[in-house]
Amino acid sequence: MGAVNKLLLPLGDTTMLGAVVRTLISAGLDVTVVLGHEAERVRESLSGVRTVVNHDFATGLGGTISLGVQCSPAADAYLVALGDMPGLNLAAVVTLVEAARPDRIIVPVYASEPERTGHPVLFGANFRDELVSLVGESGARSIIQSNAMHLVRIEVPGQLIDIDTVETYDTFTGRKQPLHAGDQ
Repeated sequence: MGAVNKLLLPLGDTTMLGAVVRTLISAGLDVTVVLGHEAERVRESLSGVRTVVNHDFATGLGGTISLGVQCSPAADAYLVALGDMPGLNLAAVVTLVEAARPDRIIVPVYASEPERTGHPVLFGANFRDELVSLVGESGARSIIQSNAMHLVRIEVPGQLIDIDTVETYDTFTGRKQPLHAGDQ
């Protein structure tokens, strides 16, 4: 999205990232947000959550996931949620969490796109070491692929909305004016 920090874009009374965090907290989760680009600006927009800065964020999502899991307390499961999906549905998160088991990887399948697995992905505690060892750009895809026998697909309500472009943001928010760097 160019010079615009999409995580700080306004969304109602919060930001894009704030909407995701609010949903996770509403689900009763202990949230750790891994910050990267413009970490201090993003941190200032958040409250009530643990934050950690990934100074090597440009190397890829794998290191970000690794750091987030390392800096989180021991848990029965780890939900990896992306900050640019403000349409994250509380019911979907609750459904995933209720299905958690130590030996499961649970991926949502949204009713609007039944052929596609989505986000967030919940990893049972047995996968903690693999999550911590992640590096690179592929995120946790390698863990999912090498543990297909532990993968559980669960249909959840809503749809997967990933905001990577100004056009998607405009559609999601109903925004009609052009987006400028000063809008964040």
